[in-house]
Amino acid sequence: MDKTRGSTSNQCEQCERYRRRWRRLVWTVVAGAVVLPVVAMWLFIVSHSDDEIVTVVRNEVVQDASGGRLWRGAMLNSADTEYREVAVTFRFLDKDGRKVGQASASADVLGSGQVLPLEAPLPASAVRMQMFSLYWRRGRDFNDERLFGPYTPWEFGYLQFDPNR
Repeated sequence: MDKTRGSTSNQCEQCERYRRRWRRLVWTVVAGAVVLPVVAMWLFIVSHSDDEIVTVVRNEVVQDASGGRLWRGAMLNSADTEYREVAVTFRFLDKDGRKVGQASASADVLGSGQVLPLEAPLPASAVRMQMFSLYWRRGRDFNDERLFGPYTPWEFGYLQFDPNR
């Protein structure tokens, strides 16, 4: 009789181990079914975000006629939509990240494929730049408005979008 009880308890232990394995497997599948779509949505939203519709397509430092440095930049409307009241401000930063100058531009209307040029004298102490703010309005009644920034500082020459690609 003891032998029967021993084998029955071994069978119950085995059954319990199988149940635990199945529970872990079911919870893993359920967690994956919940987490994976959320991650996929987040990646889609990030890769199709509105802050890269009006993008930096020119970012260069040149020397002006008097020998000083001049920064030239441009923002491109890469969308199929017209934007109104577009305004952008770039800050020039020193090696410690402090503002030493800035460039700003605005346009009442920036149509699809149009470029908003920027130009400003570049202080000698400027080593990096930062898009400080980007503002635009769109929509049927132009009531959808967005304000982006400040962005992480960039090196001179960095482009968000390369029109030559």
